[in-house]
Amino acid sequence: MADAQKDFQEQVIPMWEMTSALRMHLLDVLSDADLAYRLPQNASLGQLCLEIGRWQIAYEDSFKTFKLPPTPPPVDPRLANNVASLRDWYTRLDADMKQTLLALDADTIENRTIDSWMDMSVSAQLHTYREAILIFCGKASIYVAALGKTPSEQWQNWIG
Repeated sequence: MADAQKDFQEQVIPMWEMTSALRMHLLDVLSDADLAYRLPQNASLGQLCLEIGRWQIAYEDSFKTFKLPPTPPPVDPRLANNVASLRDWYTRLDADMKQTLLALDADTIENRTIDSWMDMSVSAQLHTYREAILIFCGKASIYVAALGKTPSEQWQNWIG
């Protein structure tokens, strides 16, 4: 295994997994009723949770097609109403993403670029998706505070 592939599999993917796990920490403190909560002029918390999942689908696809679509694909909007459904969906999305990432060979990791808003290496593309998760968590933290919920210690350490 080439060094870039080893680094990608042993460092980059695990960092994405730790970041992605923050969504589960969020779901741990929410009820189905909380997903309907809406800040003025904003989407509901459930819709926000749906949006990050939609983007994960788009990013995963970009690791297969080497092109990130300008908008993520539609998904069943009912997912936004149920914590257990979101948890199951996120679990499937993460398993699919990990399988896709582990399938990338050394040449692809080292030499291919993904047509996003600019050409990015595979590692940079995954880093950009991690940043999207962190932005999602920052937004979600405002909803969590408004709902009077106390997030996990890991959430507090990573997000505040």
